Amino acid sequence: MDELRKTFVAAGISAEHIEVWVTADNLMVKKVEQIQSKAGEIRTTAVYSDYGTPVTTAAPGEGDTVDFTELAAGTTG
Repeated sequence: MDELRKTFVAAGISAEHIEVWVTADNLMVKKVEQIQSKAGEIRTTAVYSDYGTPVTTAAPGEGDTVDFTELAAGTTG
């Protein structure tokens, strides 16, 4: 948690609010994040379902990803 807070401070994040919904079996079904940063407000919502269902995945191409610290370093007031 300390490392995450250091990353937030370096990125100019002044406030964060995270809500997590879980089932009676302790499985996450929804996560909502709200973050205040130098670049403005960031909101994300993720919904999780179909636990135990087989899936096929592949890593995204290098051109489809960005390191968060690089992204945050480019923010301005």
